[in-house]
Amino acid sequence: MRPRALVMLILLIWLAILGLATGFSLFYKLGYIIGIGLVIGYFWNYLNLWKITIAAERRTGVAYTGESFDVRIWAKNAGFFTKSRLDIRDLSTIGGATQVTPIILGSHQTRSWIVSILCTRRGSYTLGPLEAHSEDLFGFFYKTKLLKTKSEILVYPKIVELPSITTLRTRFMDEGTRSQKSQSSTPQATSIRQYEFGDTVNRIHWPMTAKHGELMSKEFDVNFAAEAWIALDLESAYHEVDGNSSTDETAATVAISLAKRLMHLGTSVGVLSQSSTAIPLGRGQSHLIRILEFLAFSKADSNIGLDQIIEQSVHRFGKNCTLTVITPKTSDDLEKVLRHLSDQGISVSVVQVGINEHLKNSFNPLFRDTVSTAYVTTGTDLDLELSSLYAPLNPAPLTRSSIIANFNGNQ
Repeated sequence: MRPRALVMLILLIWLAILGLATGFSLFYKLGYIIGIGLVIGYFWNYLNLWKITIAAERRTGVAYTGESFDVRIWAKNAGFFTKSRLDIRDLSTIGGATQVTPIILGSHQTRSWIVSILCTRRGSYTLGPLEAHSEDLFGFFYKTKLLKTKSEILVYPKIVELPSITTLRTRFMDEGTRSQKSQSSTPQATSIRQYEFGDTVNRIHWPMTAKHGELMSKEFDVNFAAEAWIALDLESAYHEVDGNSSTDETAATVAISLAKRLMHLGTSVGVLSQSSTAIPLGRGQSHLIRILEFLAFSKADSNIGLDQIIEQSVHRFGKNCTLTVITPKTSDDLEKVLRHLSDQGISVSVVQVGINEHLKNSFNPLFRDTVSTAYVTTGTDLDLELSSLYAPLNPAPLTRSSIIANFNGNQ
């Protein structure tokens, strides 16, 4: 019952009292009109949801940030009376506001329609339940009918292919020491040789075998820098949100895109962040899904600096491994830690994420000479911006002023 119905009920009682006290017929007539209106409204509202069924065909499982999917909803009137002033509401937690569709159903009529849902943020969401909402012509009463069935959907961060990253290099290795021959299959098939006893079938290069008339085998290389750590900064103080764009989502997209590409190149990848647990080094499809799930549930809600997490994880970094830091803003403490790791032989790269270009080139010049840097925003061509992230650095020549500045900075 709405407040206006309660007001009408109080007015009806007051008119009845006045009619009995004065005998004036106008009070009775007004009371009859209000009473009949309340009765009609109540039964109208009851019959409007009688023999109404609603159902939905929803997508279940997983989706990716930035993509949309459709939900088909059915409403069926199995009764004789026409149903009007019906609102079908989808109470899913994904997509922001509740979807409301007003409909009218004739006698024994079924209607269906499609609702498109855009995945703007990663995370776990519920699809449903559905609710049929009805009210009478006068707005006195309302009634709802809930379909309690619902399902779960997990939204992963968007994955961008990075074909321009063709090898994982460290700054302390030259071209002749970055890789070595491997007896097992890796993504890097670099040469062809004659078949040797013990070679497996998947090593045989069939086109060259057909050309030479004898079995030829592929020669595989394995990268020395076979370990890569990705450090994702989830400190809440630095992340920004602008509508559907956020540095948090961009950082997660960069992290999973790099992880997938590096694993494709035969590198074991681990993930660090301010979350309670780190993702250890691993490879393969199952490891990629593990990272996706980790990123889907991660939130930029920490008050701990990333420099502290990296310092606590130094024991995880092997010799000549690669560390990629993804952060919305570099601090003096973080730059100091990364320079120290670089001096220890670890190849360090930093990807700074932002809403727009206002922080681009904000890195300390001496810091850029020590580590590889890149700056990305929402809508940036990641493949283009990250293509040279792991390329060897060409340090700028030392000058008297840079030596003095570096000396003063280390005091």
